[in-house]
Amino acid sequence: MVRFISLTSRGRLSGYERLHNTTGQTGQAQETGRKNTMPSMETAKSAIESLYRIFERYPLRAKIPGCDDCISETDEQRLHNRPLRKLTSEDLDHYVWHAIHLWGDFQDFKHFLPRLFELEAFDEVPWNPEILFGRLRSASWETWPESEKTALQTLFETLWNDVLTGHSTRFDVDTLLCGLGCAMDRIEPYLEQWLNVRTPLAWKSLEEFVRQNIYGIQKKGKLQNSFWEQAPMQKVVAWLKSDSTLKTLEALLNQQSVPNEELYNSWQWLRDAFGRMT
Repeated sequence: MVRFISLTSRGRLSGYERLHNTTGQTGQAQETGRKNTMPSMETAKSAIESLYRIFERYPLRAKIPGCDDCISETDEQRLHNRPLRKLTSEDLDHYVWHAIHLWGDFQDFKHFLPRLFELEAFDEVPWNPEILFGRLRSASWETWPESEKTALQTLFETLWNDVLTGHSTRFDVDTLLCGLGCAMDRIEPYLEQWLNVRTPLAWKSLEEFVRQNIYGIQKKGKLQNSFWEQAPMQKVVAWLKSDSTLKTLEALLNQQSVPNEELYNSWQWLRDAFGRMT
């Protein structure tokens, strides 16, 4: 049981508001005693620079083979008109949608990879982020040399931290988590990190994620984002429905000397949505 919250059927925050009124606090986000040492977007920039350094060994071919019906000379030329760091999202848009499957191979993709993820992290792009992350799965990136895998993992962890701590405006939680799932099946570390960050924004994003996906999970056992790969999606669903996730949030609630609205809402949504599911 959560020791300081009494639930009623008259609104989601009734218990929170009662405690708020009795303590006389302002209801603003409170520190949990855990120092926030999560990286900022400067760390993401550093991770991108590492990609440029590590993947610079892969040159741009004079002609990248592709589907004759899909790739025009103009499309090809746009990849050669500027240095890699100067390529725009418009230059690379057609490539992203056709990379590996219909245009070039995984080594060509490695050449463009640093710029693609730089644009993805910091600029508006015309492609769905999940498409780019999915190209990594197509390229079997988890079989690449250790230095390349580590550089990508560092970027993923940094982007995820930045989203959960409010340093990133490029991604929302749903899009980035699905993107990570498009790239790999091993999604569990990012779910654990979601609870360990312990910021009001992370808790609020969890509440919103549950609210967005309740219907699909209850009726179909699926998340709403259509880009999800089956294996990582089922891991996320199982995590949301698990007793351990609910108990972790409950334990965090019990650690609060002053109630936190975002954390309370996340706990209550999970309890109400999945607490009785089998």
